[in-house]
Amino acid sequence: MNAAEPELRKLVDLELEAANRENPPFHSPHEGYAVILEELDETRSAMAVVGQTVEYLWADVRLNMQRNFAMRAGALEKNAVRAAAEALQVAAMARKFRQLGGKHDDA
Repeated sequence: MNAAEPELRKLVDLELEAANRENPPFHSPHEGYAVILEELDETRSAMAVVGQTVEYLWADVRLNMQRNFAMRAGALEKNAVRAAAEALQVAAMARKFRQLGGKHDDA
């Protein structure tokens, strides 16, 4: 388990609460699945940016371009946080999906 996992679960709660204020429960499993796919696509896109940022960092490391290290690491942190936020939305929508039909399980 990641040390941050308990806090991440709280953030999933927060994300789900915000989503539920803006949108009604899923009308069907098909709708829920589509929303999850959309959030997953956004997560994948955000992770692609993370991967590209790591490639830029690696290029700077190989070329010993120390003047770029802090900038690249800062961009990597920012992009990784964005990707994590997208992944939290996937988790929140998965929890919302579990609530279809009035069932609720806080696993």
